[in-house]
Amino acid sequence: MTYQPKLSSAFNDTYLRGKHISPQSGMCSFCTEECEGTCEIALASVLGKQTVYPTNTGNNQVASEKDYPIDFSHFNINGRVFGAVGADACHEKATIYNVNLEREYGKFNPVKLAMPIVLPALIKLNWQDYFGGAAMAGVTCVIGEEARDKDPDLRIENKKVVEFPALGAMLDTFRK
Repeated sequence: MTYQPKLSSAFNDTYLRGKHISPQSGMCSFCTEECEGTCEIALASVLGKQTVYPTNTGNNQVASEKDYPIDFSHFNINGRVFGAVGADACHEKATIYNVNLEREYGKFNPVKLAMPIVLPALIKLNWQDYFGGAAMAGVTCVIGEEARDKDPDLRIENKKVVEFPALGAMLDTFRK
């Protein structure tokens, strides 16, 4: 079983013509010569590597469209029925509030997480609350590669960033 995403996305205004999608490739199961080329393959054949940049940002925010084969709804604690692993088998102690999902990443300056979740880079809209929520939940939040270019007070000297005030504001929001 594969989990190939469909080769269409709101991210770059592409869509698949047919209803039947090949799960191995994410392509239409019947790719025809007379198709107008509305999928990501057709877009990539014209735009090349520019395909990976969104075409409809501005005041829009595009989130992940990945459909993973597992999510947190698959995890259940059944202390009375099956026993428990990682917690006391007592039904009063094996509750959702006693589950420890803490993790750590990084070798030299390890970062502790309350849950093994990394939130994607969503810097454009309401980022103060986004970073604040991530900090309160104890999870990591990514600052996107385009954030630097959106800072009007950015200073670059000799191809190096010497002043990036927006980054300071983002980190301060996360620290509050």
